[in-house]
Amino acid sequence: MSIVLISFYLTSRRSRDKEKEEELSKLYKSTNTPIISVNVKWQDSTYCVVLESFHLDSVSGGNKKKKFYPTLSYEKITKLSYEDTLFVDSLWFTKLKEYIVTPQHRIDSIYKSKGVKGLVSTYFDKYNAFIPSYSQDSLLSLQEKRYVINILQRHQYSFFIGCESGDTFMILP
Repeated sequence: MSIVLISFYLTSRRSRDKEKEEELSKLYKSTNTPIISVNVKWQDSTYCVVLESFHLDSVSGGNKKKKFYPTLSYEKITKLSYEDTLFVDSLWFTKLKEYIVTPQHRIDSIYKSKGVKGLVSTYFDKYNAFIPSYSQDSLLSLQEKRYVINILQRHQYSFFIGCESGDTFMILP
């Protein structure tokens, strides 16, 4: 009996994982721009960056430019995660420097006291978008938004920028 229950559980879990992967791939193939977190190693230091995937498109050699990472297609770039590390030269580090994630005290205090659910309820509306900056409820700086995205991506949330609105949207895990 327990073997049947275990096999049923594993089958249903694989099915849910496959459905989530299909949902994400539909979003990535649409005109929405995925937001990725990736580690960047330059010289003897490693930094985490959060940026729109198209910023790394030229890394894959987009317009017959020098291919810095010739094995990375756009599809592979959009699947990079905070667990991956890109080794970059000083030119690429200079370009990616503005996207480096730095700890933010206000975000950390909410995360430590209320957890992931606290971050989501504090900074996202019912449409899973960041509460607009003109709202009284949330005035996040760009650095704070990047930090929130990085934390949530480590908890299996995904993000993209809506093609029409330009808003940042979250996909629940």
